[in-house]
Amino acid sequence: MRIWTVLLWPILLVLLQAGCSGRGGQQSGEDLTQGPAAALPTGQLQADIDSAAAGGIPALPPISELDRLSSSPSDYADQQRSGNSWDQGLPNRNVTNAVFQPVLNEESQLLEPAYAIYSWEGQQDQESPLAVLLQWVSEDLASLEFAIGVANFATGRWDWQKGREGQLFFSGTADHLSAQERIYVAVVLYGEQPAALHYMLLGTLPPWLNVTDDLDNDPLLNLPPREVTLDASSSFATLHPISHFDFDWDGDGSWDLEKDPDGIASHVYGSGNHIAIVRVTDTEGYSDTLEREIDIVDPQNQSPVAAFSPDSGSGAAPFTVLFDPSASNDADGVIVEYRWDFDNDGDWDEQTQDPDSVSYTYTTLGQHLVTLEVEDNFFATNQFQLAVSTSSGWSASQVVAGILPDSWLAMATTGEPGNELASIAYVDSSGAVRVVTAASAPGDSWEAPKDPAPGEDRLDQDSNLELLAAADGNTLLLAWDVFDNFQGGRQISFSSGNAGLWQEPQVINDSDDVPLCDMQLLDGKPVIGAVFRRNILNFSFPLIYLATDQAGLAWGTQQAIQDPVPDLRYTNMALGKCLVEGQERLLAFYSSADIPKYFLDLRRAGDAAGMSWEDPFALVGSSYGFLAVPRFDGIPMACFADDSSSQPIRGVRAMDAAAAGFNSEPEVLSKIRCGNMSFVELGGKPLMCCYDRSQNRITLYRADDAAGTAWQGPEIVVDSPDTGRRIAMTVVEGELLLAWTDAGDNLMCAWYQY
Repeated sequence: MRIWTVLLWPILLVLLQAGCSGRGGQQSGEDLTQGPAAALPTGQLQADIDSAAAGGIPALPPISELDRLSSSPSDYADQQRSGNSWDQGLPNRNVTNAVFQPVLNEESQLLEPAYAIYSWEGQQDQESPLAVLLQWVSEDLASLEFAIGVANFATGRWDWQKGREGQLFFSGTADHLSAQERIYVAVVLYGEQPAALHYMLLGTLPPWLNVTDDLDNDPLLNLPPREVTLDASSSFATLHPISHFDFDWDGDGSWDLEKDPDGIASHVYGSGNHIAIVRVTDTEGYSDTLEREIDIVDPQNQSPVAAFSPDSGSGAAPFTVLFDPSASNDADGVIVEYRWDFDNDGDWDEQTQDPDSVSYTYTTLGQHLVTLEVEDNFFATNQFQLAVSTSSGWSASQVVAGILPDSWLAMATTGEPGNELASIAYVDSSGAVRVVTAASAPGDSWEAPKDPAPGEDRLDQDSNLELLAAADGNTLLLAWDVFDNFQGGRQISFSSGNAGLWQEPQVINDSDDVPLCDMQLLDGKPVIGAVFRRNILNFSFPLIYLATDQAGLAWGTQQAIQDPVPDLRYTNMALGKCLVEGQERLLAFYSSADIPKYFLDLRRAGDAAGMSWEDPFALVGSSYGFLAVPRFDGIPMACFADDSSSQPIRGVRAMDAAAAGFNSEPEVLSKIRCGNMSFVELGGKPLMCCYDRSQNRITLYRADDAAGTAWQGPEIVVDSPDTGRRIAMTVVEGELLLAWTDAGDNLMCAWYQY
């Protein structure tokens, strides 16, 4: 069957369908219905909705829980989507994309209905009745049997009406608004016939008005006198047929052409910035208007003049400069836009319509060319440039060339204070794992790369790398995974060494598919965290491998952290540590998926050896990406990249150093769309580095205190479209060192230069 979808227009509130694949059971009539049974769906159900034998009527969530489902995003505003897309957190059954298909229950011989719940932004007119219209696509629309239920937050019940052609009206909109001003509509298709839900319409809307013009795409070619044709003929009706169109050519509020039947009309304009208004009206008097800018260029127009002044020309990073563009002017018109490029990368960093001062903070060392471009009301432009400089700040250099694109990095520091050096593990363009060590602090010169695994299988872009300093402070511990074509899965390898002398690599898992996730030290011995996968059986679980010595020369058998759960796929895990009665214990923080839901759980080891595990804490949040368990002032915090659309970094804090419990709500550590986060302690305070996915830049967030209760940032370290998303960091002699890859497949390093 064909799946019908359409995006009509923003005001139509295109379907936001919420779904989870679980099968719902019967719920009490108190939560399901209100009013006489005669107003409820009948037909093939053969039972009253209040009865225990309701034969498949959906088990709707209680009204009070609709806005507080832990697996639901807190804000749906930017997740509106068409009817063939799924959301999470609300029940549905027998719905494939937008197609509703009743299914015969073999045991009861009754048709179970298809149903789903849709979530909407609240309407502004809360006093008027709530109107709902469904547009179905079916071979026989007349015989469709369906019902609509709307959550009533005033009564705590669902208001049901049997479906019919046209709008259905419910009580005042205000009664159906949740505390978060959302409206929930349940759709039940019963009977025997399947159908596709084309769209759902909330409220009574006028015709949709669409207006085009025949102006030249190059605005400088629109010269006077210019005849302009406005075409509204592509507008279409929503509920009632279109009656006519009206045109106001000069935007003065008076209609110059009324009751035009086809929506196409022309007018001759002289030079100037004009506003035209078009109105469409349907047969019931509902109307919509749209304004159209008509700019006819004056051939004698003079270009504007751009100018600005900074409040300071130089300083130490972080260096905030205030730029004042008020000296810009236009002799024969007005400036309509100010465009700023603060870092000379060719992209406009800020655009305003007013001559207000703007500020920018520089964090990198050197001279920075600032460009201001102004545009006047007839599209003429002018630019002005001026340089400011920073006497200290982040500096960068190339470490090596020829990196495997988009591959992982890892960093660690070895040596005694005063002789500390950073090392970076990376994958070269041939797929070989390499380790490069700095020749001196802070990292502006590097030794030749070393090969810790000669002749081993090649890594790929999905191969993870973990690098730690051993308990002796001088040895590097390196773990990586490769895809074994013979085994059909990922295998983890481990080696230790330094200064070019590395132990023979060991394969940690000799079979199955076990991708590497993390590596930590426990009692001075390396511990590897991973996820066991057997995809053919949809079978997975998080696990650890424990070394029997500090150099990782021998390893014990795998220890499962969580038993496999049918149809639940474990996706990632991170290791952390807590302190129980003076002994360190492992923490395992892992994510799992029952598509489209993702879950977060954390377990504490039941003993110091990590041989047993306590019951999990189910954490509030959802993530399929990066996980970490740093300790802030001795208190563990489970940190994750939230899988909501904004993808901030959140953290759930333990209640004490022993991680005997965790807070119920996560804290926001960064509000930007982050990925690949990393934590260190610098100057006794936590510091977080992450890749800003929305801006293609590397940023830092610094905690205000040792406990990480408040964070300052973002502090930009690298701001370039060439920045790769794989980053790593370490602390050398009390200073931060960062590594990343650029678009030229070069391994880069940054440090703060005073």
